[in-house]
Amino acid sequence: MVDIERQRIQNQHLRNQVVSDFNLRNKSSGYEENSS
Repeated sequence: MVDIERQRIQNQHLRNQVVSDFNLRNKSSGYEENSS
């Protein structure tokens, strides 16, 4: 039971990391498009 809860929290954390990384990449690529 505890393992399942820990896995769920880990998945949530990973998903948040991917989303924030994706947002950062979109921002930087957007700046590059504007400058060129």
